[in-house]
Parts: sequence; structure tokens; C-alpha cells
Amino acid sequence: MGLTRVVEADLAPLKLLLDTVPPLLRQRAADAIAARDQQAAATYLQALRLELESLVIQLNAAVDGLLLILVTRWKGSAITPSYTKQYRYTWLTDLENEFGFKRADLKGWQEVEETGTDSNLIKHRLGLNLAAGRETPLAINRVVELTEATVLSRFLGVRSWLLELIDRCKRLDEPNVPPNKQSVR
Repeated sequence: MGLTRVVEADLAPLKLLLDTVPPLLRQRAADAIAARDQQAAATYLQALRLELESLVIQLNAAVDGLLLILVTRWKGSAITPSYTKQYRYTWLTDLENEFGFKRADLKGWQEVEETGTDSNLIKHRLGLNLAAGRETPLAINRVVELTEATVLSRFLGVRSWLLELIDRCKRLDEPNVPPNKQSVR
């Protein structure tokens, strides 16, 4: 299976969830409000927030997954467990140097960056970007607030970037790619 098909297969369930679940949860919340059940309405809206956050986290995982596939194919038998534990920026820098592209020049990079930032804030900081406070040690700099439109934009941008990345690393899309001759870190 080519890498484009791998990406499309990875993203297809996310698009299905994005198209299906949020409208359902919004409708259920509206029905609960109409029935004057504020508790149920709040629960449906919280579930909607969780669904959108989950989609952002999964989009971020799709980026990391493709990068891991690419660097594993590039390094071949020279890959080490310690290299696979590096941050994505190490892998990207190595791929950029090998294939002569710049990550930011690929369509969708801004969405990839925003997705990664928000994913990490959601997972590790309760969706909060904290800064030094004036009257308290910490202040809230930004809260991750996702909408269906935002997540759709991220989905489309991440998808475009992944497909362009595959195009830039074409020779890694072929089976049995010989390992890179460069030294391993």
C-alpha cells in the first residue's frame, strides 16, 4: 500500500467522525435545551468539546505516524530505538536535509503547527496556554477553543501537508527502499 493510501485510510475515519458526531451532539443539546434539561444540554456540549479535542489529538498523531514511517524507511536497518524517540522536529530536519525541502513551504504547515500546539495543550495543560502572571504566579494566556470549522480547517491543512510531504519524499514511497548511507545519530 502506498503512503498516500496509508494517509487517506488513516484520515478517513477522522473525517467521518467530524462530519457525523458534532452535528448529532449539537442536535441533542438543542433538543435538551428545548426540553428545559440544562444538565443534559451541558453534557452534550461537553461531549462535543471532547470529540473536537479528540480529533485534533488524532490529527497530530497522524503527522507523527507518517513522519515515523518516513524516517524508518529512510534510515532502514540503521534506525535505532533512541532515534525513534526523538521529537518530530529532529525527524523533519533530517528529512528536509535529505530531500531538499522546507516544512514551512509545504501547503498546510500552519495547520500542522497549530494542531500540534493545541494537541499538546489539550493533553498536558488542560487546554490552557499559561504565562507568567502579574498578581499570581501564572496567568492564562490562551484557552484552546475548537469549533467544527476550525477542526475541518486543521483536517484539510494537515491532509494537504502530509500529501505534499509524501510527494517530496517520493523515493520512500516505494517498497524495499534501500537505507540511507548517512551516519546514524
